[in-house]
Order: sequence, then structure tokens, then C-alpha cells
Amino acid sequence: MPNPYTAESAAKPAYCAVVALVLGVGLVATTLIIALLSQRFFYDVDFSRAPILAFTSLFVGAGLIYLPMAWLIPRLPASRYALAAMLLIGLLMRALLFDSYPVLEIDYYRYLWDGAVLANGFNPYALPPAQVPGSELEALALQAGPVFERINYRELSSIYPPLAQLLFALAHWLEPWQADGLRYLYLLADGIALVLILSILKRLKLSPLWSCIYWWNPLLIILTYNGLHMDLLLLPLLMLALQSMIAQRPILACSALTLAAGIKLWPLLLLPFALRGLLTRRRQLAFAVGSVVAIASFAILPMLLFASAEHSGLAAFSQHWQRNSALFSQIVGLLSLFGDAAEMHARLLVALILLLLPCYLLRREPVDASQLIRGITITIAALFLLSPVQLPWYCLWFLPLLCFYPHPALLLLCALMPIYFVRFYFDFRAETALFDDGIVWLQYLPPLALLLLRPRNQQAAAPPLSQHV
Repeated sequence: MPNPYTAESAAKPAYCAVVALVLGVGLVATTLIIALLSQRFFYDVDFSRAPILAFTSLFVGAGLIYLPMAWLIPRLPASRYALAAMLLIGLLMRALLFDSYPVLEIDYYRYLWDGAVLANGFNPYALPPAQVPGSELEALALQAGPVFERINYRELSSIYPPLAQLLFALAHWLEPWQADGLRYLYLLADGIALVLILSILKRLKLSPLWSCIYWWNPLLIILTYNGLHMDLLLLPLLMLALQSMIAQRPILACSALTLAAGIKLWPLLLLPFALRGLLTRRRQLAFAVGSVVAIASFAILPMLLFASAEHSGLAAFSQHWQRNSALFSQIVGLLSLFGDAAEMHARLLVALILLLLPCYLLRREPVDASQLIRGITITIAALFLLSPVQLPWYCLWFLPLLCFYPHPALLLLCALMPIYFVRFYFDFRAETALFDDGIVWLQYLPPLALLLLRPRNQQAAAPPLSQHV
């Protein structure tokens, strides 16, 4: 069976260009409707009457409109006009959401508060919001107004690492207490990530239009510019690390990954991919490890010093939180047959798998660019699929890699993850179990079936890398 990403097609480039343009217009129109619909989701409305199902349907629909681009891109001429049109449509989708109201999202209130706390010279890990009244932060809380009042998990201190806190403080400097401060910051990170993706595509001799997999992705655009989730801030550093690994600059790759861990801790899992080429070069290996320790001392350590506090958000997240998980719930159920503390044992088992997986993927030599990208993609996808917390914005972690390794199952997963928002529909009716015990699988079963049923010879290929690297 021919590879759908690289096979020659009888479809004319002009016809494919028209189809791609129609899809782009469809994405812009869907984004506009979502932006208008967001006005029905103000913080104090009756969410039991909010159009949650309409929002979810539009969100999933946007993902399904986007999916055919993976088939169209290799059939489009990589002209500067096509690239300009792609960039313009993606930029327009982002611009439409700048004035939208975050739909069913309140995490950004914590970002705004943390940024203000740090910008005013206080430690965001020292005091949870619930303990602010009567403290030296009380005046700042009064200044924050509704931002402070709407912070979630008020009994816990911040879960976000130090570099993320610095970026929140920068957003506060740009627009104090305003969501647009975050949006400006996200747009900057978004643009840097795109430039790095284009640079990697050029190095791999791939069409720059593959960047459309990132730039047009509705999950990224809606969850970042409407939902205001901060995971996009990781992506420039992840792409810098990947570019450095491909260019055989492991020390820079290690530094970028450690800095990325200062935004979310998990990029440390990817260090074996950066260090693999240094195993026989002890001096450079020692220098790379030293750079990791040095950067971690300011990018990660300040948060870890408060991890044992009773109000630690990091401790609560790593030990207790579980949301929207499918496979992890099954692991817990299986381990519960053998004794108590099944959830703790499941977390330890998943952690062990994720620690060993990069070593398994790197067991063969040499590791070329195709194997490297495939291995990193598999590791991040496994982290997501096995995690006890599988929120849609976590898919952004592996999304840029799909520009180089556009696996159909992962693309489909990105399209279906907005089904998560149906959970709120049942939650506001005290019927959350209906989602957690059944509907949750609608997000995961089709991608898992595609992953398992796809012919082995196609799984072995790494489109579009297989014919270019």
C-alpha cells in the first residue's frame, strides 16, 4: 500500500490548492463562530444553560476540517505564495480570538496572580492564595480584584516552575491583570516556535508547508488564545533542543531541555536523546551534565525547595490528581486486583515505563534524524497517553513534532480531544460519572484503533521523513 504522505498523486496541484484554501476559510469561519460564542461563557453565568455542546461540536468540527491537510501538503507546490497564504490564515485565526472570553477555563487567573506576585518581589511558592488575607500580599490581592477571587485550588501554592513564573511576570509587565498580556507573550513564543519549525524543515529538505500542521492546528490556537493555557511556552525551547540534536550540538540541546523543564518539568525525560552521542566522549558528557545541573539550579530548584510544604501544588498534582484519563484508570483497576494503594503503584509503574522508554528507543546505533524525531514523538505521546491527567492542551507537547512525523493516530487524537469539554456539560448536572466511565473513551479509542490496526509497514515508515532523511 502506498504511503499517503509521500505517494505520487493524480490530483492536480491547482485542485489541491483550492481544497486547501477552502479548508483554511472553513477554519477561519469556525474560529470566528467560537469567538462569538465565547461571549455566552462569562464567569458568573449559569453554565447549566451555556452552549457547551455547541462549543464542543464546533471545536471537534474544526479539528476534522484540519485533518485533510496532512494529505494535501505533499501535493501542494511549496511556493512563497502558498506559504504566505498559510501564514496569513493561521495569523487570522489567532487574531480572531484576542477579544474572546475564555470558554470554561480559569487556570489563567493563577498565571495572572503568580506573575503579579513575582513582579512585586514576592515568592509565588511561599503562600497559597487561601492564606493571603492578613499577610503582606493582602494589598496586592485587593488590587487584583476578581483575578484573585477566581483563582482555582486556592489552598495550594503555585504548581508552575520558576521560568514559567518569570514569563508570567513579563505578561504582568505587558498588561497588568489582563489576559491580553498573556496573549502577547504566547504570540511571541508561537512565532519563535514556527521559525524554528521552518528552520528544521529546511535542514531536513522538507516542504515548508509541513509547518501548517502546527500553524493551523485548532487545538493549539483555541486552547492558547481563547483558553489561555500556557503549554505553548514550552515549544520554542523544545524545537531549539530538537534543532540542536539534529545539528549534533548536544550541550545546547541539554541546556534547552533543562530550560524547558523550568516551564513544565517533563522535558527532562528527553535528556537521553541529547546525551546519547556523548557516551564515548567523557569530557563533553561531564560538561553537558554540568550545564544541566547549573541551569536546573535556578530554573527548577526554587520550586522543589517548597515541594514538601503542606500546601505544595506540585506534591498534590504528582500524588493525587487524575482527570480525563483512560489508560491510567485501567492500570489502576488492574493493580487494584493485587492489593491496596493501586493508584500510587500505578503512578510508580508509569514513571518507570517513561524513564526506561527513551533508553529502549536509543538502544541501536547510529541514531539518525528520522529515528531521533520518531523516538522523541513516541516518548512524549506515551507520556500523554499513560498520564493520570490527560488534558487536551497537553497534546501541544507533541504537536510540533507532527510537522516532521505526522502520524495519523496522533493527528486524529488532536482532533478528538475537545470532546473533553463535554465533561463540563455533565458536571454541571451532577452526572460526571457518565463522562468518566464511558464518553471519555470517544477521545482515545479511534486513535488507539488506528495505531493498532494500521499496517505494520506503514507504521515503520516515518512520513514525510522516510524519503528525505
